Amino acid sequence: RWYSTSDLEDCESFQDEQVCGTDVAFLQYTSGSTSAPKGVMITYSALSHNIYTMIRISNHNTVLFDKLEESGFHFFDSNLNNKSAYTWIDKDPGTIVSWLPQYHDMGLIGHLLTPLLIPGMRSVRMSPFTFLKNPLSWAEAITKYKATVITAPDFGYSQLIKYALAAQKKGDFQVAQYDFSHLRLALNGAGMIKYKTMRDFYFLFRHAGLPSHVFGGGFGLAEHCVYVSHGGETVLFVDRGALSQGQVIIKTSCSTESDLSTKIEHTEDIVSLVSCGRVNDKKTDIDVSIVDPSDCSRVAGGCIGEIWISSPSKTGGYWNKEEDTRHTFCAQIKDENQNKNENCKEYLRTGDLGFIWQNELYFVSRMKDLIVVHGRNVIPDDVELVIAQSHTLVRTGCVAAFQTEEDVMCAVAEVRSGDLCESEIRAITNDVMSNMRKHNISLHALQLLKPRTIPKTTSGKVRRSECRQRYLENKLDVVHKNGFAGGSKERGHLNVDNLSSLGFGEARSQVLGHLLLTAKEMGLDVNVRDNLMDSGMDSSLMVGLHNSLEDIFGCVLPPSLLLDHGSLDSVASFITLEIFADNDDCHEQTSSQVEQGFNLDLESEGNKQHIPCGTADLRNKEEKKAESFIGDTSTVCMILYFLGVCILAMRVDRVVDGISLSLWKQEPSHFFQSPVRVGTYGVEFREGFFGRKLDTFHTHFLAWVSDVLPLYLITGLLLFVARRIPWITRRWSPAAVTVGVSLFQVLSLHGISAFWSFGSMFINLLVSEYTLHLARRKPSYASRCRWLIWATNLSLIALNKAAFAKSQSVLNNLLLRWPKWVVFGWCRKDIDKYNPHNALKYLVLRQLSYSLDVLEEVSREKKRKKTGPRKDSHSSLQYWAYILYAPLFMHGPVMLYHHFRSRPAANVKVNALGIREKTENPSQRVVLSRVVHQFTLTLGRLSSPLSKLFGLLALIFGSLIAMQTFYMPSIFFLKIHDNVSQIVPMNLQGSEYFVNYHIFTLAVFLQSYVVFELCRMLAMTDETEAPKDVLQSYLRSSVSVQTHWNNFHVSWRQFFIRYIVMEHKEMFQKGYLIDFVVFMFSAFLHLEGIWLAYFFYNFVMYQIEKVLLMWRSFKEGDHLVRGVYQSILLSVNIFFFPALMLFQGPEKGQIHLSTVGVQNFFLFGVAFFYLNSVRMKKNPDSFI
Repeated sequence: RWYSTSDLEDCESFQDEQVCGTDVAFLQYTSGSTSAPKGVMITYSALSHNIYTMIRISNHNTVLFDKLEESGFHFFDSNLNNKSAYTWIDKDPGTIVSWLPQYHDMGLIGHLLTPLLIPGMRSVRMSPFTFLKNPLSWAEAITKYKATVITAPDFGYSQLIKYALAAQKKGDFQVAQYDFSHLRLALNGAGMIKYKTMRDFYFLFRHAGLPSHVFGGGFGLAEHCVYVSHGGETVLFVDRGALSQGQVIIKTSCSTESDLSTKIEHTEDIVSLVSCGRVNDKKTDIDVSIVDPSDCSRVAGGCIGEIWISSPSKTGGYWNKEEDTRHTFCAQIKDENQNKNENCKEYLRTGDLGFIWQNELYFVSRMKDLIVVHGRNVIPDDVELVIAQSHTLVRTGCVAAFQTEEDVMCAVAEVRSGDLCESEIRAITNDVMSNMRKHNISLHALQLLKPRTIPKTTSGKVRRSECRQRYLENKLDVVHKNGFAGGSKERGHLNVDNLSSLGFGEARSQVLGHLLLTAKEMGLDVNVRDNLMDSGMDSSLMVGLHNSLEDIFGCVLPPSLLLDHGSLDSVASFITLEIFADNDDCHEQTSSQVEQGFNLDLESEGNKQHIPCGTADLRNKEEKKAESFIGDTSTVCMILYFLGVCILAMRVDRVVDGISLSLWKQEPSHFFQSPVRVGTYGVEFREGFFGRKLDTFHTHFLAWVSDVLPLYLITGLLLFVARRIPWITRRWSPAAVTVGVSLFQVLSLHGISAFWSFGSMFINLLVSEYTLHLARRKPSYASRCRWLIWATNLSLIALNKAAFAKSQSVLNNLLLRWPKWVVFGWCRKDIDKYNPHNALKYLVLRQLSYSLDVLEEVSREKKRKKTGPRKDSHSSLQYWAYILYAPLFMHGPVMLYHHFRSRPAANVKVNALGIREKTENPSQRVVLSRVVHQFTLTLGRLSSPLSKLFGLLALIFGSLIAMQTFYMPSIFFLKIHDNVSQIVPMNLQGSEYFVNYHIFTLAVFLQSYVVFELCRMLAMTDETEAPKDVLQSYLRSSVSVQTHWNNFHVSWRQFFIRYIVMEHKEMFQKGYLIDFVVFMFSAFLHLEGIWLAYFFYNFVMYQIEKVLLMWRSFKEGDHLVRGVYQSILLSVNIFFFPALMLFQGPEKGQIHLSTVGVQNFFLFGVAFFYLNSVRMKKNPDSFI
């Protein structure tokens, strides 16, 4: 019965009810996913213990519990207005955003009651109907309220993914609109946890600042209030076949903290299990045991059994169900404490199957839901996932698999529409059965249901038991029934004695039809020529089918019959021959028909043969193989074409002063010794290894390799080591370590010549603090503050060149009195290369990101009119850690501040965990398994960035070899026009233009890729996931201006969208205005005339491409059209490198710019880029 509190009178006379811990606080009904819902008696003691455990295990403040334990409830009566209560509030208690209903245990206890007992924590509630109507509203709330904790069943995350992807196709979803950077925990619980859901959720929202380390699995149940464990970060990939036999064979594992990009091969043989968190930890008094449900004995570690729990959070039992209460809440483990006088520990039987590996709990399935088919354990969640992923018309999370009788498994699945045509139903059925065969699962029947009709619990889980009951009673809203098995009545009677009197063809047709129905009755959905072993027949099914055939045909069949004759067609032929073996008259007839391959028409018998699924799969594989071969052929043709042009280029015999020019031998020697100047372009070779000369085009890259790269590797190693030394982590926060190591790198690289950079940082910090102060006092000034931040930083860029010229004279004077390493740092040998002024553009972008992000947070707080003590969401230490961050300081991608702040490198809290553990138990020994587990996880997190890092170092080594041997663009672009030497021929030939410009462009892109990607990999080893900024090759990024802009300096594009376009949407109503501002801002960052012309040209071509996209051939990627267009783009780019256009006139010394090179490059390039277009369409994920 419900009572309205609004109708109560005389509330002042309310008397506190004196209750004890065993009294029932309320009834919490179970979800009813496996049986009828039962009322669980939640006692006060169990509830308070469960809430206290959740608060303590999450490292929140337990002061309210402590005060209650010390002084009782009257403490709050006498201290209600005590302002010292503010001291109880943590620095950042966080915000939880939830849509789970209050009548669900997680929604009531986890999201409503628990935040009430965490001082300062905020709980934002949403209606579950709001979420179901528009799951994106949850993402909007996460962004709006800066959620730190979100919790939902797997169904909730998958719904958000599905709706986001659907909105993205319509153009209504932009990930830049959301901000998930504040999240500390994204808990997936209340059911089966799917690794795919977590992985898809991360990849969808990672560009919204979603950290990869926030994901975690959880385990709980109403009979234990709600909470048992959480925070699982390990994913095990186990053998599917072994799991069905109750064994766990781990193929591999990964961590959700940094390995969400892990891809597993042969997924049909592997099941992913996500950890539900650590159990049996000393931090909690919750005892979790794995027990054999058949004899109640404890199972060995790593084996599957029923999960039993003993703790003070165990509730009082089921309301008015004493028998069920005794069975579920008073279980005892066999042979434990039997000989002691004390009472035996009583456990709660969860009814869930799972196992413990390395102190982490893994949930496998509900015990009541487990399906047994021919002695094989089938997990219903696994079957439901296979069915849901089979066809797009099957609704995800709306499938139920269950057992109706012995060895019979059935399933029901919702479809997206109740009006499906026959072809759609047939496609769904075929795809489902094809996937079931791949996983060796036998399905007896499948019913397709109308949308939103399958029974579900309040948390969105499917009620399998109710589905099974409705299925048996024919009470489901069915769109289509598909019985894959026929009963004995459908099969009819087969008179074996009369078969010999029939003709061989008719007899074989009857045998085959009977075989087909028998196999389908046993759960095998096969066609007559399908391979039985590939169609889901395991050893037990093979034995059962073999015995049935012997009973039906009354003869002893060879044990290897089904192995030797893999299809029903072949088995029927063999059995028919056995039946006719004693009939000599028909033996000759049968033999001739066997030789003809039994090409009989079975339509007359009602058994029309369709193309077998196995044949269709084979055909699909052949088609894919053919497509792959075509793609590979285009790649081979590209290589052969380029090599052919290279041969033409090498056949140009160039003579210098009577001696053949040789790059390998560097002859004639004087040609490589003497400098040359052609107009404004000069060449002066530098010393290389083994007395060889190096091209001046490589000066910057070589300076980076010799001066900058070693320091980057040293600082990357310092960051990795410093974060793992307990003496350091107990005294300094990760952010302080970041600042210290980064300062070492900056001063080592620049010395005091970095004073302009530090001055810029201090100026921006002062302006940022001023604008924050102004925005807090007058929120209406937020727009003016934003303009002030922009004006300050743009002024710093504009003054950079003048400051550089002025600082050079000052630094040169200091160099006369001070050592060089103090003034310019000890790393740089060439002080003109990689000076701090060249890197100012990256610095200013970070300064803008910090100031604008923090200003936006303050503005949001004021708009919400937040009261109470002010809590800054930023600190100066985080500012310096972000601005100076070593791996990204000089060349790395522009990582936005709200993304960086969520990474460990920006954490301002000192990790004193080691001290507390040592104080609590100084004699505690390090368990070897935990050490090995931690080492394995660390190695797993670093395996990807380390492998890429070594690959980049290999690319650098290969580039150095090329520079020492054959790659010398200065020779061809400049020095062959040298007036001092007699050079024949003086100008490049057509093939040489094509080859040298391609190699030159490839080298430029490769060097950029190596520099930026190495910085990114060093950041990833420090658990800071910076965005990927460049591609490996120009072949892919130069397809169009749009493609280039989307793949080169990707982080810049993200910066522009967030801080220019999204912040000033009202100004950018027309697309060309957005493009113009973004391109011109890029040019302004470089502050050189050539870049201004280059970016304006890109802007013009970008607008032309928008028009060309209206042309169908261009939009659909016609290879010839795309090849011509890509060739035009790269040909025009030559104009921005005038040295490539030098041309010697008829008379010696008449050097001018010519379009001859552009024309030759275009003519040779059309065929090459045509093949490149074919290659990319066939191999969209290729390396280059």
